[in-house]
Amino acid sequence: MLTELQVKNFALVEDAVLEFSEGLHVLTGETGAGKSLVVDAIGFLLGDKAGQEILRKGADHAEVVGAFQVAQPDPEWDATGVLPSDEGYVILSRRWQTGGRNTCRINGSLVPMASLKQVGRTLVEIHGQNEHQRLLHPSTHLDYVDGFGGKTLEDQLTAYRQEFRDWKDMEKEILKRRARAVEAARQADFLAFEVSEIEGENLQPGEDLLLEREKELLSNMERIQEKTASALELLSGDSAIRDKIHMLQTLLSDLAPFVPADLQESSESLKRSAIELQELGLALAGFQDRLERDPERLEKVQERLHRIGRLKKKYGQDIEAILSHGSRAAAELEALRTNDSRIEEIEKERIRLERDLEEKAASLTLLRKKAATDLASRVVTILHRLGMPSAHFEIALEATEELSERGREKAEFLIAPNPGEGLRPLARIASGGELSRIMLALRAVLTDADRIETLVFDEIDSGLGGEAGFVVASVLSGIARQQQVLCVTHLHSIAAASDKHFHVVKEVRDGRTATEVRVLSGPDRPREIARMIGGEQYTEAALTQARQMLEVSSQAVPEIADRKRRR
Repeated sequence: MLTELQVKNFALVEDAVLEFSEGLHVLTGETGAGKSLVVDAIGFLLGDKAGQEILRKGADHAEVVGAFQVAQPDPEWDATGVLPSDEGYVILSRRWQTGGRNTCRINGSLVPMASLKQVGRTLVEIHGQNEHQRLLHPSTHLDYVDGFGGKTLEDQLTAYRQEFRDWKDMEKEILKRRARAVEAARQADFLAFEVSEIEGENLQPGEDLLLEREKELLSNMERIQEKTASALELLSGDSAIRDKIHMLQTLLSDLAPFVPADLQESSESLKRSAIELQELGLALAGFQDRLERDPERLEKVQERLHRIGRLKKKYGQDIEAILSHGSRAAAELEALRTNDSRIEEIEKERIRLERDLEEKAASLTLLRKKAATDLASRVVTILHRLGMPSAHFEIALEATEELSERGREKAEFLIAPNPGEGLRPLARIASGGELSRIMLALRAVLTDADRIETLVFDEIDSGLGGEAGFVVASVLSGIARQQQVLCVTHLHSIAAASDKHFHVVKEVRDGRTATEVRVLSGPDRPREIARMIGGEQYTEAALTQARQMLEVSSQAVPEIADRKRRR
């Protein structure tokens, strides 16, 4: 709620500090005194357009500061980052300087005008200035119906919203997975190609090394055959080494009795060499038998090595690396295919949840229809008491094409103030007085459904008097038990019902006109009410009536302490 308002150099107000508390506050004064300047100052603080006309003559700036006590941050503040102080206060300030420069602050920190407006509209609602009237915006009407609908509707709406969020999360997850699936499909095709290419070659570890050796052999077959034949010729030809060694062995054997021991050992070594040469000859002969020029086999080996080489360039430096890459690609491909099946599972759950949401939305619709009917009936009853005996009020519930977080419908308040008029949206009501009374009736019924703590009524009593004025006073007092109310009024019945009475006066000092706001107490208050009853030259009877009204009001209206206990 608003606890203090500081106004400097604003129109005719030079410097004023107004303190507020809970309950009903009224501003009264003579015509032209500037009663609405306080309302204008609050509107300025909330972001109303301003021009040179708001600046007090001779001043270079106008400034309004408002202190609000709040129980907790409003969800609409999330985007602004605003938090109450440790003491639970939010301080708004706005300074307008010559040239049109605005300086806006919240809790001392500079903020853009948009943030000031965003926070301000959750703290105060001004009736009499359309831009501050949430009730004129159809987007808020369903919230009021829900708030009026009681705990059953509230609980069902809470359950529905949680399930709706789960449903939307599933939709988002499915969209993400499908987007990924498009990419995954391309990736799967690529991986499938890689796996097929690698597995299609049926590679064996070390195969490339064996093929390289075979290729060398086949490529050099003619030279190898020639060299092998020459080697065999040396071993077993007409001048074979083996025959010469045999002759050498015979000679050494004949010399054995005559030669030293070391020569005899050499003779034995020569025998072993002869045996090894014989074995070498047999091996070379076998090798020669296997040697065969095979161009077709060479071509196949070269082709196989070429394919392996191409895979090495793409997947790894050797066959082991290629096979490892193929295993990884196969595992990724399997994971992608598993992801596809998960999309189907989530989609089935989403469809099931959507059917459940439709059932819950239908249940909400039934509860809302009853709440809307009851709400409209109560509003009409109050409107009739407020001097609009022919007013007709309805709440239109219209089905939406798609489910939303609020259900399956939208609501709009419609009013026909006078006989013969069709129902129209609230925003199209031309008469300020009628609109104020409609708002008052709605406020009286919706106090428990609204989170805004401070309501300002301007022109609420336009065209009213007599019994209707007392009804307005009663309604305002009822609202003030739940919300802080500030009302500019010319009706003595409303002034007498207030918890705090501000008197607005216009004075001339040193040739300058100034508007001052004073709190009335003691004998000053019945005198002001008497003036409102009988004019400037009020009678003793009017003063007596004023005192009696204040006495009755003090007994009929619960004390502030009692209201706190009720809240």
